[in-house]
Amino acid sequence: MSMRKSFLSFLAVMMVFAMLGLTGNTLAETAPTANKTYVLEMQKWGIYNDGTHPVETTQGINKALIWANQNGVNEFIVPAGTYLIDKNSRINMVSNITFWLNDRAVIQKETNGLSRYETLYVDRMVRNVTLRGGTYKGDRYTHDYSSGGTHENGYGILVEGGYNITIDSVKAIEFTGDGLCFGTSDNYIRNVSEAQVESGAIDDSGRLIPNSGKIRLKQPLGFTSETFKVVPFFQLSYPQGVSKDSRYDVYFYKGDGTYLSSQKGIRYTYEDVFIPAGASYFRAVFNTASTSGFLVRYDAKVRTHHSVIKNSEFAFNRRQGITIGGVENVLITNNKIHDMSGANPQSGIDLEGGLFLNNNVTIRQNEFYNNAAYDIILYDGTNAVVENNILRSKVVGLSTSTNFYNAVIRNNLFDGAPSLLLHDVIFTNNTVRNTFARFFGPNIIANNNTYMDGTLDLAGSAPFILNISNETIRNTGKMHNSIVVNGQPQHLRNVTVYGPNLVRAITGNGHNDMIFENLRMYDFNASELPAGKYFNCEFRTTTGAAPQANKAGQYLFDRCTFSGKNASLLLVNTAGEFTVQNSTFVTTGTGETIAIEAAKSVLIQDSKITSMFLNSTSTPVINVKGYWATPAPVDVYKAQFRWNTITTNIAAKGISTVNAGAGAPSYTVENNVLFKARLQLKPNDKSTGNVEQ
Repeated sequence: MSMRKSFLSFLAVMMVFAMLGLTGNTLAETAPTANKTYVLEMQKWGIYNDGTHPVETTQGINKALIWANQNGVNEFIVPAGTYLIDKNSRINMVSNITFWLNDRAVIQKETNGLSRYETLYVDRMVRNVTLRGGTYKGDRYTHDYSSGGTHENGYGILVEGGYNITIDSVKAIEFTGDGLCFGTSDNYIRNVSEAQVESGAIDDSGRLIPNSGKIRLKQPLGFTSETFKVVPFFQLSYPQGVSKDSRYDVYFYKGDGTYLSSQKGIRYTYEDVFIPAGASYFRAVFNTASTSGFLVRYDAKVRTHHSVIKNSEFAFNRRQGITIGGVENVLITNNKIHDMSGANPQSGIDLEGGLFLNNNVTIRQNEFYNNAAYDIILYDGTNAVVENNILRSKVVGLSTSTNFYNAVIRNNLFDGAPSLLLHDVIFTNNTVRNTFARFFGPNIIANNNTYMDGTLDLAGSAPFILNISNETIRNTGKMHNSIVVNGQPQHLRNVTVYGPNLVRAITGNGHNDMIFENLRMYDFNASELPAGKYFNCEFRTTTGAAPQANKAGQYLFDRCTFSGKNASLLLVNTAGEFTVQNSTFVTTGTGETIAIEAAKSVLIQDSKITSMFLNSTSTPVINVKGYWATPAPVDVYKAQFRWNTITTNIAAKGISTVNAGAGAPSYTVENNVLFKARLQLKPNDKSTGNVEQ
């Protein structure tokens, strides 16, 4: 869903509320505007702030909140102290209030052995709430886990379906599950089974018509549930007997049967269907021909929406700092989220709605560290922006899945925190330091990122689903590799590598159809070029380590530049097919320029090879030689050298094939021009049109 569509949907919600005239404890009620402050009175409500009497304290806080709500209080101040919350109960928040804890106030959950608990709860009826200040503390270190199971559902703050909820300057620590969860209120109305549907469709005037390719409701469904007094929308969810990826259409009618309007192409489970003013019931049409096995749920799920989490700290919880489990328009900003461990997935923030849609979530300017597994998980949902964060957890900094659509990851620092990017991501203007970013796809765009001793790792799951461009990698010898290329072929554009690695600047198997365009590698210490097509690339080093093309498969170097102290290019694989054309080689040392040790075939044509620092006439510029031993069995099975220009400072061996190995076939050497250099060929080579000057 686009940002614009989401905004329009929100406007539709507000308009429907207004038309329905909803009042009292509903989402449509506006927050009080005048400040009315109340300081919690311990004695009046039977509350203890010394960490004792959990039942009395919990009941007292809840009674005080109800009283405050009824009397127009919109700032509820909780003094310093420790407030022990009953293990079998919770604080139930009311609407239109700021629940403000003193900085030295602690809301402490009573130790227990429950697999699930909540400490403070916000339900779908609640709106316009700020939870500010203080500490919410769980029983992680005293909890009784002996009943078995994961005990991962102990919540500090749980919000299910609230509207305009702000979490500001709080600490949520040491819970058996999550410090904070924003989720969905799952409001089930009824099931619709195969007995309630029939063959047929509905036309654009709302009339029932025959259609053997579709089915429809036999009887309409109405809005008599109490839920619809506060919720102006519904969903049809969890379909059976029809593809979950198909869509359905809804037709609305007045109480007298007059047709009102329709909504078409609606997504099952996740998409809200807004009820127009005056509608009393609806009919639905489903894209399947058979009624057999059909089942769908009629729901009015309410997601937490238009809410903010800011300036807070979430730490030492077992499962998550923050779980986002079905929301619309949530901002998470300027928080510290760290030290999650003990119950999977052990993440700082996990966007994982499951059966409830996450949409339009922004994660901005947060700091993550010491989380046992992840800093951020984008597991399912649509439309997330992750920007200007610092991620420092060492296992995984950020992970996306194939269930998440349209994520923008920008301007973040990944400091030793890897990224695993699986689907529909724009990854831009990030800094990747002392770690790697691995791209699987599909629909990945990565551009303008900087890798400081970092690795760009391509593992495309299908051909040409990664769009990688304008990446810069700067090394100081800390990371094993700068670029790793495996999986299916992709198109890599305008990537520049500076400096040495621990092992190699580039490695991986590559692919015959892989495209490297404008790849630049400077001052690297070693490299193993993956198979693929290299266009307008440059390889320059002063260390003496030549780039090696040593993988099975096809290589094409077209309009490339190679320069180095000694060998500028090494070809070595008996299953390699190597083509070098329109390229330039400059050697500044005293050794060979192109070493061909093993190849299924090699073609070097229309290229310029210059070596002006040779000190021996026996040194070959292009050398076809046996691998390791001389003489050796032949490892170069086909070779052609044509239309090249070879320039040396002395009469060295321009092209040498005499050490190609026992039984080497005839190679073709034709129409080359050699300045000072001379040919040194086997007797069976085909040599025509060459000029030695």
